[in-house]
Amino acid sequence: MNPRIEEISQWALVGERLKRAELLELAALGERYPHDLLYWANRVRADRFGDCVRACSIVPGKLGACPEDCKWCAQSARGAPDVTPFRRTPMDEILHAADEAARNRVPNLGIVNSGRAPAGGDLDDVIEAARQIGHAHGQSLHVCASLGELNDEQARRLAKAGITRYHHNLETSRRFFPNVVTTHDYDSRLRTLRAARQAGMSVCCGGLFGMGETAVDRVDLAVTIRDEVGPDVVPLNFL
Repeated sequence: MNPRIEEISQWALVGERLKRAELLELAALGERYPHDLLYWANRVRADRFGDCVRACSIVPGKLGACPEDCKWCAQSARGAPDVTPFRRTPMDEILHAADEAARNRVPNLGIVNSGRAPAGGDLDDVIEAARQIGHAHGQSLHVCASLGELNDEQARRLAKAGITRYHHNLETSRRFFPNVVTTHDYDSRLRTLRAARQAGMSVCCGGLFGMGETAVDRVDLAVTIRDEVGPDVVPLNFL
């Protein structure tokens, strides 16, 4: 067992806030001692979360024809010719997805839209879906949303309608972000997350790995999420 990995991991176990330099050191040591790092990462995970899984489900509210150029995304209209065609999901399909989630005792259902931000009647559609789901399932099924950028007023409307959580990933580090997205900037994502939090929604924010980023980028993403966002849920996605 590598003693330095153990030492830093023990600090994490007792609740110390690891410095960026210490996280970078762990990442570098993990290249040489991957099993040691995995062992201690699992120890920290088990200490914080136990041996349980909390599932969530999603349903698309709007698919395809996104004007943004996120290089990983099949929803982008700037991508390959076989990208996802544009489609709005009928309300009955969204409500059916909610019924299925409730039947399977999934506590959270996220309505996910393509696009940079809600446009036209997008926000009204999501609010109406949340209203009907709330009427049908009450507190047994929490409605979440992932609709792209929000301003303060839009965030307040969603929270007032009963949307309990907002999802908006940072995806990668500030340094690497322009390599995968050029049609909007990093700060716009942070503004959306702040708007969601200030409106009273919990926040779901994570990243995407395997786009060519370095270990330093991954550490910087983690530090930004921890220090500038402080989300309630951190999804990790892998290409």
